[in-house]
Amino acid sequence: MAWKGNDPAIEFKTIDSVREYIRSLDYRKWRPSNFVVHNTASPTLYQWWHSVPPAQRMENLQSYYENDMGWSAGPHFFIDGESWWCMTPPNVKGVHSPSWNGTMLGFEHVGDYDTEDPTTGMGLKVQEMGQALSGECCAFFGWDPSNLKFHYEDPKTTHACPGSKMKKPDYIGCVQEYMGDGGDDHTPPYTPIQGTVVGLTTGDTLNIRASASSSAPIIGTADNGDVFTIVGEAWNGSTKWLRLQFGTPEGSGVAVFGWASSQYIHLEGGTVEQAWHENITATVFGNAGDEQDSAYPDIDYITGSTKGVSFPYKWRESPRPQVEVSGPRGKIITGIVDVGPWNTNDPDYVLGRSRPLSETQYVDGTTAQNGQLPSNDAGIDLTAPIAEAVGITGLGKVKWRFV
Repeated sequence: MAWKGNDPAIEFKTIDSVREYIRSLDYRKWRPSNFVVHNTASPTLYQWWHSVPPAQRMENLQSYYENDMGWSAGPHFFIDGESWWCMTPPNVKGVHSPSWNGTMLGFEHVGDYDTEDPTTGMGLKVQEMGQALSGECCAFFGWDPSNLKFHYEDPKTTHACPGSKMKKPDYIGCVQEYMGDGGDDHTPPYTPIQGTVVGLTTGDTLNIRASASSSAPIIGTADNGDVFTIVGEAWNGSTKWLRLQFGTPEGSGVAVFGWASSQYIHLEGGTVEQAWHENITATVFGNAGDEQDSAYPDIDYITGSTKGVSFPYKWRESPRPQVEVSGPRGKIITGIVDVGPWNTNDPDYVLGRSRPLSETQYVDGTTAQNGQLPSNDAGIDLTAPIAEAVGITGLGKVKWRFV
């Protein structure tokens, strides 16, 4: 059976690089519904760090799964206390738990947590890194951490994994703590600008990578003079990386994103006009009987006279961006006054070009980040004055963009 996993496994040293890798993949062929927590048991954590180097260990494991077991893939991630090793991309079905191979990701925490301690030393580091990975996946895919599975819950196995010393309520609580309050995010929106590739020596090309790391997979190359839309930036150590957009999401087009070192990209002076988010379901909130507090401390109690919109993303910085909303009867520019609807942290939709998580959650009947089953696929909430200005009553379709 052909191996569908990474060959070799990809090593990540920072959670930022893991996050960008997960978000760079195309999930149209397969999208997981949750994840399963495992431990390796053998090797133990002591054996992992006192025998062959981790990279060789990962090669040995791949050979065992592929050649001895005849598997097409393995678990998705191994966490060893210093690195996250991606054996199987999270947009590919893995092999890790009989009942859930076809629907869930598998996270292997290196160690034997029947005998080794997950609350101190390297065992604690493994748990913290596993919980960070879990939190990132929950935030990206819109999962409720309380719905994660421990391997021993699989009815088709009797294996007491991930070990008696790992407690599911504690693990869930740590994932929730990692995710923070209501999707707070340190990353402000980035105004797209044009960038041109410069400074390459003759015959050389610029590598475009899946995440902001020189060890991330290369997904493309560019030559001097190539022009891109720059839609984000990140620091990894002393290197500044720029997020590049290829193509356009309009019509039947598909936008692809990658990262390149800022050293070889000249940023142009003019900004790129923000694209519209088209055909977004809008709901109305804050009317009589629905008055509510805001997630933002600078916003008074939201009532029927409040003017603004709500997105499933929370800004830390002030002032927040202004938004233009266009509906059946008109358009208006207004501010952001709350977080929602349904989800609390959907940056790939709000700041990027993805569709709202709520659309998939509504169709599939899956729980949103606020713990509820969506009764509609709304991706923006309008207060009453804004809804009236654009011609929405209760629920309807709008388009919006930052201005």
